[in-house]
Amino acid sequence: MLAQLGFRCGFSTSLARMKIHPAGRQINDDKSDGGSKSTAVMAALLIQRHPPAHHPLQENGSVVGRGAAATVRIEEPSISREHARILYQNGKWRIMDLGSANGTLLNNMPVKGMEVLHDGDVLRLGSATFEFSSGAQHGDSPDTLGCPTFLNAPELRQVVMLVVDLKGFTPLSTQLAPVVLATAVRYWCRECQRILESHSAKLDKFIGDCAFAWWNWNTVTTRSQAVMAARALLAIAPPPESVLDCGVALHCGEVALCRMPDASFTLLGAEVNTTFRIEALTRQLRHRVLVSRAFVKDGTDSNSSYSDCGQHFLKGLSLPLDILALNLTPPERGPEV
Repeated sequence: MLAQLGFRCGFSTSLARMKIHPAGRQINDDKSDGGSKSTAVMAALLIQRHPPAHHPLQENGSVVGRGAAATVRIEEPSISREHARILYQNGKWRIMDLGSANGTLLNNMPVKGMEVLHDGDVLRLGSATFEFSSGAQHGDSPDTLGCPTFLNAPELRQVVMLVVDLKGFTPLSTQLAPVVLATAVRYWCRECQRILESHSAKLDKFIGDCAFAWWNWNTVTTRSQAVMAARALLAIAPPPESVLDCGVALHCGEVALCRMPDASFTLLGAEVNTTFRIEALTRQLRHRVLVSRAFVKDGTDSNSSYSDCGQHFLKGLSLPLDILALNLTPPERGPEV
């Protein structure tokens, strides 16, 4: 439906097939070892979100900043002249802050010393947001010649997932004029994108009147960010002449992180489907935010509490799942002693 409205969220970085060394040097195609095929190594990229752009990184080090001497030059006042350095060291890509005025965040945590980077990590330099991509190795073959090669093998990863869906969208579409409906949905999608990105989530996709997002790694920090994002999504104020309400599901687990041909990421696996099934329960159980037992097992933020909603069978699962509801009203504090 959003496609019919001409709405697009996020960004897409499509790369033509190129054969380069991680340091940015072109690799010779000549077969110099008795006819064996050469191997191409895609350059690591720093993918800028706004405005969309991709910046190749050099293996021996790239300085990111707004100064003329910066390897990756970003015209952004909040970025220092020499803000951070990214380099390939001991088989891993790493980043270090260079004493910048506004700091460097890696997945919403301050960079201290030298930090290891992983595919899909979100970096914030000043007020500019980037996504890191390490690239991949590919051999030449008839099947890949002329095709995009920015494809990594799927990587298993523990993540935190969020699904948010507009409630009562079908009756809403019959009550509002098409222009009013389009304006309302467009506004809601933009607010979703803003909120999720401000809480360091990766907006995977919009599916009709539903959004799917995730956080790298399953930690107390990422679960806390997910809870805060859920609360903010519920607080979206609808535009005039429309009423928008939504349900949110939070879950965590192991998924396959896949690089798509257009250089975007997506998640695949049973836990992704489970998150969508949990969100569908928000209407049945009449709770605006539902979470799995796995989500709260190792703790979230200290300001949140949950109510047990019992076990429920979800489509595609052979065993029932423990479901809890996020208490949206903070518990009353007793008198201080």
